Amino acid sequence: MLLLFFSCQPSVCVTHGPSKYLEVWDLPNDQGIELPLNSMHQPVDEGVRTFTGFLGTIVWKPHICPIKYLDWRDMPAELKEECWRLVEIESEKNRDRHSKQEDLHTSGSCSFSMHAAKKVLTDGHPVERAALYSILHTRKDGSTVNEVVKEKMDKMKELLVEPSNQLQSNNTSGSIAWAPDDVFAKVMGKERKSRIRGVGFGPSPSGRSSKSAITNLQIQSSQSRDDKVAQLKASLVEMQEKLSTFDKMKERLSQFEEMEQRMACMLQQVQQITSQCSQVGINDFDFGVSNG
Repeated sequence: MLLLFFSCQPSVCVTHGPSKYLEVWDLPNDQGIELPLNSMHQPVDEGVRTFTGFLGTIVWKPHICPIKYLDWRDMPAELKEECWRLVEIESEKNRDRHSKQEDLHTSGSCSFSMHAAKKVLTDGHPVERAALYSILHTRKDGSTVNEVVKEKMDKMKELLVEPSNQLQSNNTSGSIAWAPDDVFAKVMGKERKSRIRGVGFGPSPSGRSSKSAITNLQIQSSQSRDDKVAQLKASLVEMQEKLSTFDKMKERLSQFEEMEQRMACMLQQVQQITSQCSQVGINDFDFGVSNG
């Protein structure tokens, strides 16, 4: 939650003005800044701050966000006072809400998704919101924000010891694992309709939980396996057809070889008969000459 606190006292601190992020605006057309996203479409890199800061400079660009008064100094005083009054009202509302909150986090400007991405890189496995809760509500010296938070953290840690309470997810993109009945929900209560606690900006109850994502993944895996089996069966039928054709060709080749052997035998017999006939003719010719 963004908390705005304002004071009517003039500031004596000299600032350098708003960041212009000229290095981003002046990037060549063929270059860009990569901003990795997790499966929930949340930024998970250090470039998040550059990205959000760059978005802030857009309102200073009249040709991008046109307003009636291009210069703040040309804005009438009554409009400035009205803007200031609205800011003070909103600031007081946030101040009042903040004073009533007990579940305060210590993540600072670093988003929940960035903390989750760092945890995944360190541990090598997905992180669920109950485990991330301890990280986001512990100070640098190791102490908790308050006793109420400490009691909740202890309950979550106690429940996470049981393997049956742990979410089984293989998503290592930096998304925070959650489910309607996970450890976080058992300690903190059911979710509201508008948002999901403990996962940062973006995910909503209408989106897929880690359990439904796993179910869909199993369905996709089963479908992929069935497709591969179907492909293998088709390949097997094709190979059987080719083998049958090969057997037929082999059988015909064997028949041709048998016919060739028969023809060779017949040719040999013809040659023998021809040779015998030739010898008989010669003998008859010699006999006739001698009798004469």
